[in-house]
Amino acid sequence: MVRVGVGCVISRRLGQAAGIVLSSLVGLEVTLRIGALLAHAFFSRDATRVDASSVTILCVGDSHTYGAPLPREQSYPAQLQAALDQGFSSPHFEVLNLGVPGVNSAFVANRLERQILELRPHAVVAWVGWNNQWNALETRRGAHGRLGSPRAGSSTSGSGSSSWTPASTSSARRQRV
Repeated sequence: MVRVGVGCVISRRLGQAAGIVLSSLVGLEVTLRIGALLAHAFFSRDATRVDASSVTILCVGDSHTYGAPLPREQSYPAQLQAALDQGFSSPHFEVLNLGVPGVNSAFVANRLERQILELRPHAVVAWVGWNNQWNALETRRGAHGRLGSPRAGSSTSGSGSSSWTPASTSSARRQRV
């Protein structure tokens, strides 16, 4: 009969536990990366500008801008809207929240020019960067020398990402924050 020492049993169990923890972390990382890829299709707080006579402030960025996991009224764009509504009777301010959880700064930069041209904001507030540490899905320089993937239809080879449009955001809805 072979005797197994207590130290061997403990080592084996610790090895199994480490394997389970490592597998769980890898699974979580894969899930978060897939979520970041799909986030722009499911998370959009605001997408179109309605009132041309108002002063429009565009808020872009990641989950900090979106307000995840908080309710809409606790996001910083909603708090900015409330503060402007309380502080000014005229002009009317309209704060648009285009934050997308899980995106990096290249993702935001690649879509910002088009968002500005389409929505014509008077000011832009950007809060992004935390996801740059782990999300490297969009980091190449685009056709115009900026960081990120080339725009759709650009002559640069590669798999480029599509540019943002209100119609391309499946959950696009215009709601004042």
